[in-house]
Amino acid sequence: MNNINREKQLSNLKNVYFLGIDIQNDFIQIPEDIKSKMIETDVDGNEISYEPKLPVEGAWKNAENTAKFIQQNIESINKVILTFDTHEKYDVAHSLFWINENGEHPEPFTLISHNDVKEGKWKPVDSKLYHRMLEYTEQLESSGKLQLCIWPTHAVLGSLGHKLAAPVEQAVYQWEEFHKGRSQKYMKGHYPLTEHYGAIEAEIVDVNVPSTQKNQELLNELADADVLYVSGQALSHCVSATVRQIVQYLGDDFAKKIVLLEDTTNPVSGFEELGNEFIEELKAKGMQIEKAV
Repeated sequence: MNNINREKQLSNLKNVYFLGIDIQNDFIQIPEDIKSKMIETDVDGNEISYEPKLPVEGAWKNAENTAKFIQQNIESINKVILTFDTHEKYDVAHSLFWINENGEHPEPFTLISHNDVKEGKWKPVDSKLYHRMLEYTEQLESSGKLQLCIWPTHAVLGSLGHKLAAPVEQAVYQWEEFHKGRSQKYMKGHYPLTEHYGAIEAEIVDVNVPSTQKNQELLNELADADVLYVSGQALSHCVSATVRQIVQYLGDDFAKKIVLLEDTTNPVSGFEELGNEFIEELKAKGMQIEKAV
């Protein structure tokens, strides 16, 4: 859809919302000339050049397209909602959490099965969590969730990697200035004992931990949308999981209000099929696919 047609369409709608899912530096393939100016501090207090921890191929262009979409539709967009993947180094999906009989931590992208835990191939560093992790990995597999994957340590709270990518950050500032209001921001994933791809709830909900449970506040933010434009990283994981959860709780009819901006999101390399499956599944329920620019 070109910008003129989109403007005509949006002018007739009351609630035009934009949802940006985890558009954070750690997921962005930042150009060298920009990245070279980004400095962070290592554990010894030394200043070092920043490197994205889990960059998605093409994500910088995705972020630029997202920024242009917000800027070109700044008047029509009534609400901007942003989610932030939020972890610490010690996390069930990070290497520090696990160890083998040789005292080694798993390499990034290691998959840990229920059987791996049962047989002691990988065990939690905190031995008191063994039975908890045995149950956790069994729940993942029995419920058809993605197998536990060890990711590069990423989106650590307070780090440069947790921060919103610069093009989108600037566009959001402009939107807030124009509307004299604020974007809505939601963090997810900080609880260390469960993965949390979708912004609505964790992969395995803990009845004793509210942050893992259904985020009714976020659902309420979205519920009255006439159209919900969706952007973010990565298509194969957090974008697909979030949209599926939204439709799960707001109903299949809500899928018809969702527009995925296809030139603002990409899958993690090697997980392309997960992204394709998600698109086909949600298109069948009425989700629309458009280009941002």
